[in-house]
Amino acid sequence: MDPEAGAELDARLEALANRVAAAKRRLGATWTEPPAPPHHGSPAQAPTAELQALQAKLQAAESSASLQAQRCSALEDRVAELEAALVGARDQRARAEAKAETARSEADRALDLLETHKHELTKAAPDPTFTEVFQSKLLEIDRLVSERDALRRSSDEWRTKARTVTRERDESTLALARTESQLQELRDRDAATKRKLDELEKRVSDQQKQLEVAERRAKHLRQHIGAAR
Repeated sequence: MDPEAGAELDARLEALANRVAAAKRRLGATWTEPPAPPHHGSPAQAPTAELQALQAKLQAAESSASLQAQRCSALEDRVAELEAALVGARDQRARAEAKAETARSEADRALDLLETHKHELTKAAPDPTFTEVFQSKLLEIDRLVSERDALRRSSDEWRTKARTVTRERDESTLALARTESQLQELRDRDAATKRKLDELEKRVSDQQKQLEVAERRAKHLRQHIGAAR
């Protein structure tokens, strides 16, 4: 082989080797070691530090999203429970108010009946049992009034409970809305991280392909030079 041609070929080979070394150094900043060629069936190349960081962020986002979803489910159950309690409290209040109204009506009727009976007795001849009957009616009126007051208190208590349950339900509904908003933000971040991860994997794959092509060219040139010598 001509010495000048051999020197030129050596110079080209050295320049190519320098380019390959530079490419390896660039890849070394983001990739630990190149995988074996796919046709050899070797394991996939280890992820870079950036890739690992993105994967860790992705896993953390998925875990956080799962926790937020569980919290949303728990809040939805709590809202449903409070709404059921509110319906029950309103029913109890309605029944208590109905009982109070009935007791009030009975007390009014008892008073009217007592007044009528008293008026009739004043017109008729003195009756020795009048005092006993009168006292009995007064006791009945006292009982009805007491029952009415108790039912009114019960109605007020149920009304207060209904307001409390309504407030708790509204607070839980707001908390659920905030949690759902946070969950959506996490899902958006998760999707963005996945896109960035895909882009990084594609870039690393492209760089690896370029490196493999450069290595094949260098190998071919070495073989060519060896055969020429």
